Amino acid sequence: MKKPVVACALALVTLLGSSVPARAEIARVVSGARVLVRDVVPGAPPELADVDLGALPPPGGSRLVGRDDVVQAIRRAGKSERALAMTSSVRVTAPSRRIGRDELARIAREPLERAAPRGTRLVKVETPMDLVVPPGVVVDDPPPFSIVKKKGEQKVPLVLALVSPTSREIAARVPVTVTLDVSESALVTDVKKGDPLTVVVERAGLRITARGVAQDAVNIGEILRVVSANGRSHRARLRTREEAVLVEGT
Repeated sequence: MKKPVVACALALVTLLGSSVPARAEIARVVSGARVLVRDVVPGAPPELADVDLGALPPPGGSRLVGRDDVVQAIRRAGKSERALAMTSSVRVTAPSRRIGRDELARIAREPLERAAPRGTRLVKVETPMDLVVPPGVVVDDPPPFSIVKKKGEQKVPLVLALVSPTSREIAARVPVTVTLDVSESALVTDVKKGDPLTVVVERAGLRITARGVAQDAVNIGEILRVVSANGRSHRARLRTREEAVLVEGT
């Protein structure tokens, strides 16, 4: 008789144990680059509220923050956890927005049109991927286009940055292919090879100028090679038809 009784008892314990709900974790969506105590414990004491719990996951990602994690962070900050009122783990999720390829091409079109070289027309924008980014990001100013001085359609590869509209912090980078229709007027550059230029060096509020000669045919805003009077070659960005600013690192 003992074995059936023990078996029944074990079955009862298992049944009762499985019917007791585990303490559910709490879910919170947190913005910003770092997770703080106040993000997981609303109403935390002021002396604990700003204790850093680590980096926020990437957009759409999450991490579980338990009481032990918070206690260790508080102690590392040289504070006491006695006033901490936290009974459940917290699932911290970073806010996100998914941008499909068609939507990205649409929102990138206007800044790309503004940046396209004179005499060109933007035909199409293509990107190979969807993006998951923080909400509210915008397309940053595109890098300079590099086109072949030849009439007709050209595909130009670029890398665009999506940034916060306030801090300008980069949230993501995405490769795009821009198709441009290059007209005759685009083939006439602001500066031709051999044109004289004033080369400008701007450092820490100082402005130094020197004479140089253009080694490339470019338009305003583009990078070219310039040979100075001492024969050295430099990279500079054409500011006007007469002036180019030395690029950092040259």
